[in-house]
Amino acid sequence: VWHMRWRPPGLQIERHRLPHPKMTVDLKFAVEVDILNPRNNAWEPLIERFDGGFLVERESPSDGTQTKVTISGREQLLLNLKPTMIRRVAWYLPVILTGLTFQQELVVTSSDAQTADVSKYRVVNLCNQTLELEFKSCHRAGLVTRIEPTGSKWEQLDKWVSSPYFATALVVRLPDGESSLALSLEYDGAVAVPNSGLVAELLSPSPMERTQHRMLLLATSLRVHNETDLPLLVRFHTADTEVLALPLPPSMTCDGALLGHFPKEHLVPSDVCGQSARTVDVPEAGDESALLLPPNAFGAVPSPALMREQGADVGVSHTWLSVRPAAPGFGFCAAAEVGVTAEPRTICCRRSMTRDAVGPQSVYLFCEAEMHKATAPSPITLTTIDFHAPLAFINALPFGDLDVGYGPKTGEIDTTDGWQQERVPSLKHLNLYNFPGMLLQDGISVRARFANGGPWSPLVHFGQGALRERGAVRDVQLRQCSEGAVGGVVLEHVDGLELRFSCPFWFVDRSGLPDRARIRMLHHGLPLPSQQGMTLLPSKCQEEDCELSVPARPGTALTDCTQVMLGGRGGGFCSASSVRIDRKSGTSSYKLRMPPNFSILCIDTRAGPSVFCVQAEDVNRGDMLGAECQMMSLRPRLILTNSSDLVLEVSPVDPEGDGGATFQLAPRQSREWHWEVRPGDEDAPSTNVWFRPVCYPPCQWPGAVVCSDATAGSRPFLMLAGKSKGLEKGAHV
Repeated sequence: VWHMRWRPPGLQIERHRLPHPKMTVDLKFAVEVDILNPRNNAWEPLIERFDGGFLVERESPSDGTQTKVTISGREQLLLNLKPTMIRRVAWYLPVILTGLTFQQELVVTSSDAQTADVSKYRVVNLCNQTLELEFKSCHRAGLVTRIEPTGSKWEQLDKWVSSPYFATALVVRLPDGESSLALSLEYDGAVAVPNSGLVAELLSPSPMERTQHRMLLLATSLRVHNETDLPLLVRFHTADTEVLALPLPPSMTCDGALLGHFPKEHLVPSDVCGQSARTVDVPEAGDESALLLPPNAFGAVPSPALMREQGADVGVSHTWLSVRPAAPGFGFCAAAEVGVTAEPRTICCRRSMTRDAVGPQSVYLFCEAEMHKATAPSPITLTTIDFHAPLAFINALPFGDLDVGYGPKTGEIDTTDGWQQERVPSLKHLNLYNFPGMLLQDGISVRARFANGGPWSPLVHFGQGALRERGAVRDVQLRQCSEGAVGGVVLEHVDGLELRFSCPFWFVDRSGLPDRARIRMLHHGLPLPSQQGMTLLPSKCQEEDCELSVPARPGTALTDCTQVMLGGRGGGFCSASSVRIDRKSGTSSYKLRMPPNFSILCIDTRAGPSVFCVQAEDVNRGDMLGAECQMMSLRPRLILTNSSDLVLEVSPVDPEGDGGATFQLAPRQSREWHWEVRPGDEDAPSTNVWFRPVCYPPCQWPGAVVCSDATAGSRPFLMLAGKSKGLEKGAHV
């Protein structure tokens, strides 16, 4: 973070108009620049206050014009350079320069364009015919190029947009045809190509962190997009449902990633065809006149298949089509009308069951139209027909595969007759093609259980119209075992036809305790779902108490009433309760309530008195398939780390006093440290440690390092190694 201030007298510009032919401009300024140090959250000077000026003198004698520029400063220019700052600048500067400069490739053949990832402007032609582009430039006229059908093998346009032409717009036409309106290269827009039914659209694919180019898409105003993980074959029909015999080469499709549409991540390959759909041997379309549409591919509806009312705009076109999975044995669905005015529908592709057939008899696909309008230079409606799986489940739980049972909504009667069941692995996305209903209209009933044999949850219902808008949420009473507590698992409706299992709050044991002293989380005395130190907390864990169960120290009496204090930052204690000792299991249970940000936890474990902190952290949504989750981490309150290149000797008690046991820390070694907290200090516990390098003759022990919130930061120490020599070290708390 940079911070620049103009200091008094600010920026002053003085212009002196001397008798012709001489002019003087005098500019004075005072500036200082600070940079934020994130380690101590303080501003540090990068450029000390500097007073300077510019003096421009211009004379026009008879033999020509002379200009003299003088740059001056009143004091030295002082720069505070540190290794950390230099490393940051070395990392940021190339990124900034890349954004400010325009990199170009001199060779722009089709083969080289695919490897030129720095190309800023690209073109994709899905029209199955050649189009001409004419670039408008103030420096040169007649800049014309022809674009053959490309498919995914885009071509770049940088040599026309950059030096030496610097084109600012373009027009599109058929060879020897009429030109379209001018399409600006500076912002998104679309123009119709006269007498063709085609559209040229300039768009900026998103997300910007994955696509940093602008794409010129040459296609019709009606496109198809395969959002399933199955390769599809698409045929086009007349209004009488007769198949149109049209040439439909692969160059009429392109990868959706070029247009900013990326496939679902963590997707479980579908087993519709008896094996992974991505490895199916796709047959040739042959005489079927079908367009092969791979997963996440876009395709242009051919112009002869477009239909619209006489005199209507090209953007209100519609078409008739039929679809089937590109695998042997499947037949095309019935021809359906799709377009702007068509309602979403579920289509069915049936399979001819033979002795060797493997997989389902029917595959269902959901078909809907997505429309957007390009307003410049003239309004044009562009429509995409999306093919989805009719239902998808997302398991965004940090652990545990789920068995999910589902079927059409059964009302309030808990019946599962005719239901289907699928297993959804942890942190995976599963598309399902055997759901025959209209999810958005008819609703659905769902139940789930952990795949290790846990009990089924009660039915969860989404009624008619409940999924029309995003955000519908239902609580899933999911238990890991029949004697366990209910974890805070919810089933939420995501975009479109996706339902996601997630848990808003987790508890993660990072205490460093050995396995025999593992911590368990309970709710109402019952264990919550957990695995390898991770626990699914109740949804109201910040409003209701949970129990923290740890193995008790040997010899702990049943009447012990040691208190656990949870100190919340800026708000006193979160909770305080007596310890309950279970003599039969040998455990101690502490009631606690999860903090909204940070708290301190002082407990008695089998290893002795321990000081921990519970820290709430937001989990990156990208790592949890879009779910919003918060992780409550149990960590040691104090970590000792040796960042030097010397072996350090550490003492937890004053070595100048009674002394005590010391231990050594090797270079780059870390060790958690616990201590017994004094009564009354549970909200802000602190302790002292002493350290010195291991050397001969031994150094003297310096003062104590106070470990607490109040002393966080860096402090230098001078350790005397003899009468005249010293060794300077620093401690960072």
